Amino acid sequence: MTLKLYIFLITICAILCWISWGIILWNINPSETEIGGFILFYLSLFLALVGAIALVGSLIRIKFNRNKSSTRTLALDKFILKQAVIAFRQAIWFSSLIIFFLILQGVNLLYWWNISLFVLFLAVLEFFFISLDLKKYDGHSMSINRKI
Repeated sequence: MTLKLYIFLITICAILCWISWGIILWNINPSETEIGGFILFYLSLFLALVGAIALVGSLIRIKFNRNKSSTRTLALDKFILKQAVIAFRQAIWFSSLIIFFLILQGVNLLYWWNISLFVLFLAVLEFFFISLDLKKYDGHSMSINRKI
């Protein structure tokens, strides 16, 4: 997948998710709806937030991590797509955090220890994925060094 296609698809999906969230927001009465209405509300908001945050995060990462040279190489394209994947993963974490806060606030259970535990959980999860990426990189570089 090319970067332009990724940006285009994320933009279209985010717009559609924001439209669906708006439709749900205007048409579902929270005092009359069952659990299905709340699930649709939070799911559409989650997907809209993931799309918007992933798009903004990808563009920021690409802008600040782009090589200063004007030549495009395969390694640079892979690096930029990897940055987009990282931004998408972090958008999922941040959107989960927001939805978790909203759900807890909706049932009057939003306390500082809930927030702290969930932020700690997401930090550990992100460090786990970072360590997996480092192991892949270290394993690859070690195999290159052994051949030399």
